[in-house]
Amino acid sequence: MYSINRSVAIIKPKQPFLDWLNSVLEDKSTIEKLREDCLAILLPSEEEDSQKLIKKHYKKIFEEELFSWCADDALWPQNKSYKRFLTWFEVEIHSIVMDAGDNRIKREGDFPPSSDHQCTKKQGQYLSFIYHYIKLHGYAPAQAEIQKFFQVSSASVHNMISTLIKRGFLTQEKGKARSLRVVLPEEEIPSLEK
Repeated sequence: MYSINRSVAIIKPKQPFLDWLNSVLEDKSTIEKLREDCLAILLPSEEEDSQKLIKKHYKKIFEEELFSWCADDALWPQNKSYKRFLTWFEVEIHSIVMDAGDNRIKREGDFPPSSDHQCTKKQGQYLSFIYHYIKLHGYAPAQAEIQKFFQVSSASVHNMISTLIKRGFLTQEKGKARSLRVVLPEEEIPSLEK
């Protein structure tokens, strides 16, 4: 393990965020579930005031959190001020970050473009599960069903779906439950291994 030249900000949802989330989603959540797998942001370690850096980028962080739970931006709050961000999220800064991996860290942008229809193995498994679920049932799985199948936190499922939508592998109709659709051709969908 190696220490890396970064500090980390952990963005933890608070009760006002949960209240908004439960008002827009069918599947109700709890603050404990939301805090199982929080957004972590690497910050330059030489930055003297990490809170200033968070303030500089709060809007993008706020929108990422909203999008990862609700892709329909029409349901997002109109007021996305820094004051509301701090009311909805706790920001923890940690100055010591260790890397236990042997491989080079990859940014999401390091992956091939989605037009090449290449995804990571983990992304492929999620796509495969969603595709086969739709084929079997005629409609998309609820996020709770994806969570149960992969035995991960609800935050992990939301983040994965958000990533797959952003990369162009999934689509979702705004404001409609169970509307996920896999965009890849059937022959490019990996086999489900579980």
